[in-house]
This record gives sequence, structure tokens and C-alpha cells, in this order.
Amino acid sequence: MKYDAEYVLWNPIAIQTDRKGSLSHKQLGRQLTSLRYSDGTPVLRDAALTGAEIMREIVIELGKLDDVAFEELNYESWSESNQLADENNPYIYKAVMDILRRHVRSVGPYELPVGKRPMVAENPNADAFPVGSVWNGSDSASKGFKFTVLERDRGHFKARFESARWVREVSGIASDEAVSWNSNDVRVIKGSAGGDNQGELVRDDQGMRIDFRWRAGSNQGTFTLRKQE
Repeated sequence: MKYDAEYVLWNPIAIQTDRKGSLSHKQLGRQLTSLRYSDGTPVLRDAALTGAEIMREIVIELGKLDDVAFEELNYESWSESNQLADENNPYIYKAVMDILRRHVRSVGPYELPVGKRPMVAENPNADAFPVGSVWNGSDSASKGFKFTVLERDRGHFKARFESARWVREVSGIASDEAVSWNSNDVRVIKGSAGGDNQGELVRDDQGMRIDFRWRAGSNQGTFTLRKQE
């Protein structure tokens, strides 16, 4: 499902099922309703909130169909490529239709396509950057480097990055193809925060590696980390 679904699906559903939905001044509170931009324009232009209840029901139903899709499409993980796969659309559509049917009489039944569904090809880099994985320096520029992934939450991660001279807790963005973080998102435990880092995940005959480019002011360079098996 594409990002423009907001305009062709979600907004129309909200308006058609709850055209007069709104938040009361009590719900919003005086602090929020009194906020103004520098030119005096209210930050909150209106109190309209159409479709809140039906959207809540749809989200709950999507959570149920999420498990069904995972099993029937033979996924091994919710990798980025699997999250974006077109094969998910019938499950999303069924969740929406099942909830709409409770609110709109004219909505007919919808069943998932019959027959065995093909296994969706996995991205070869899927789950190559999991929690607990350890990456070590593998070239002269990264000798003594150790990078340990501590947390993953969808597209975000937290890791401990250390060498003999510094220890950093970095927070950044990760996908099946890339890893990156900015120096502003580093908690320094020892030494300095370093620069901004952008890395590309690469699979070769020795396993997984990340080729990084870093920049700190006018200084820049490269280094490589290799996954410890």
C-alpha cells in the first residue's frame, strides 16, 4: 500500500463514516487551544477529528490479519521488503472491509483469494543487522573497533561503538541496505562523539560487512566493520 492511500482510502473512510467527528475543548485543554504562531495565527485551526473510532477498530483488525499474512505468505520475518510487499494488500483490504461492514450496510463480503500463495522472495540482507550482533573492524582504519547492536525498533537502532580511545552509545536509522547515525545522536561514555556516519550493508563471500563513510566538519574518511559469526 502506497503513501497516497491517505487521500484515496483512509480520509474518505473517515469522512463517510464520521463526518461530524470532533474533539471537545475539554479534551483539547486550554494550553493546546491557546497556542499561537509568531504572527498570532492559532496552531490548532479546528477541532475536527473524523473517523477516530473506526480507525481504531481498523488498526485492531489489521493486527489480527498481520499474523494471518505472516503465516500464509511464509514470511520468516517482517523485513523491510516484506512490509512493503504487494502480497500484503489483500489482507489489509480484508481488515478494512470487515470493519466497514459493521458500519455501512451496503458493504459486501470480501474473502482472501483462494489457493496456495507463493512464497515471497526474501531480501538477502534481511535481518542481517539484528539485536545482539557484533561487528568488528576489518581494515587498517577500523582496527580495534567493536560495534554491538543493543536495540532495534523497526527502522531505528541503538548500539555500543567502542575502541581503545572512545566508547559511544549511538542511536540511528537502519534498514536492510543501510545504517546511519549523526554525531548529535551519540551519548559519549568515553572520548568524543565522532562524526556523522553512513554505512552500506554488503554480503560477500566472507559474510556480512558494513562499508562506512564518516564526516566531521572538514574531516572525512572510510572504514569497514565485519559481522562476527
